[in-house]
Formats: sequence, C-alpha cells, structure tokens
Amino acid sequence: MATELLRASAEAEAFARLRTCVACERLISARHAVASGARAECLHLVISGVVARCRRFADGRRQITALILPGDVCDLADHIRGGNVLDHVTLSDCRIGEIPRSALFADGGLRPEWSEFAIRMLAREGEIATEWIVSLARRSAYEAAAHLFCELWVRMDAAGQTDGQSFAFALTQADLGDALGMTSIHVNRTLRNLRNAGLVSVAKKRATIHDLTALRQVADFDPTYLQSNSREVTRS
Repeated sequence: MATELLRASAEAEAFARLRTCVACERLISARHAVASGARAECLHLVISGVVARCRRFADGRRQITALILPGDVCDLADHIRGGNVLDHVTLSDCRIGEIPRSALFADGGLRPEWSEFAIRMLAREGEIATEWIVSLARRSAYEAAAHLFCELWVRMDAAGQTDGQSFAFALTQADLGDALGMTSIHVNRTLRNLRNAGLVSVAKKRATIHDLTALRQVADFDPTYLQSNSREVTRS
C-alpha cells in the first residue's frame, strides 16, 4: 500500500508539472487522430480519456501497441527521435493538452530539467511494451485479458481515475482484439469467461474488478514494471 501511494504521488506530481506547460487544451471526440499538420509540432498530454498508439496496415488492419491514459504524454519518443512512426487515435472522448516543443526541448535536445522525467517515462513505456509482447506470444487469451485489466486498474488508480473497483472503459471488443491479437469473437468469449469466473465485468463503458486478488493470480501480475517512472517507489 505504501508503495502504491508513493507511485500515485509521484505520478500526480509529474502530471501537475506537465500541466503548467500546457499552452492550450482541446476536446477531441472518439476515433480521431490526436495530432496532424502543425499540431504535430506540439507534445500531447492526455488529461482525460484514452488514446491508442497503433500501427495501421494498407488493408485496414491495425495493431494497438499501447494505451495512453490520463497523465501520459502521447508522443515524447517521437519528438526525441524525430518523426512519427505510429498513429495516435482517441478511443474515447478526450481532453488533450498541447505542450509547445520548446517547453521540453532546446538546441535539438531535451532540456536538462526534463531529462530524468523522460528517462522514467520511456523506461516505463518499454516495460509495458515488454509485458504486451509476452501476452501476445505466451499468455493464453484468458491470462492476457486478465493481465491487461490488472494493468489498466493500476494505471487508472494511480491517475485518480477509479471509482471503487471500477473505471471508465471505452474500449470496444474490436479495440481489445487489436490490443490482444484476438478476433472479436474470441474477445467476446474471453470476457464472458472472466465475468462468469467473478473476476471482471464490462458494461455501459465501465469495467468493474470484482476480485482483484484472484485476477492478479490468473494473470501472474506483478505491478513493479509500472513503477519505472519513480525512483522513490523503486526503492520501496
């Protein structure tokens, strides 16, 4: 519990610091690109809602490679390496804060006062990506879905976006399929199995965790990979 409180405090502090850099806020409805044209010169902070980072194929298929939640910056890695490799699309109605590139970067690189934040954020993104690869390659559909719900619960709770054991869940079954590498039919069956086991239910765009301890056991979920952005938490 102390570790989770420290992590939540660290994330709240980082979020508050980023909010001071926001030049303007935009409301973007679901299923729209976060940035295009001149807006690509800004960094984009998710204030509310959920954004998907995804790779699209010419035939219309896509793979969601990350879910970006309140408090996260969509495109920090893009600005560091130069150029947008993946798309960022809203999965729900979102409030997005635009941060001028000059607030975090100068003379072609990160400002020193932001370097540690960037290292922590990118380290956590890498750890999350690793767990997603493990889910795609080795976890069963049931385990992978359980793991994703555990991850979302921890991240949403740290962002202050939970209400009891539930949180906003705007992902459709097609979205879940694109994130977990399943067909919509397989997702439907897996969600039904999780519900019948008394672990998770999804209704009216909310997910409810009914037994977090059992869900973590099913997923073999260890939340420490989500703590890379906070030295204080890592030492706990």
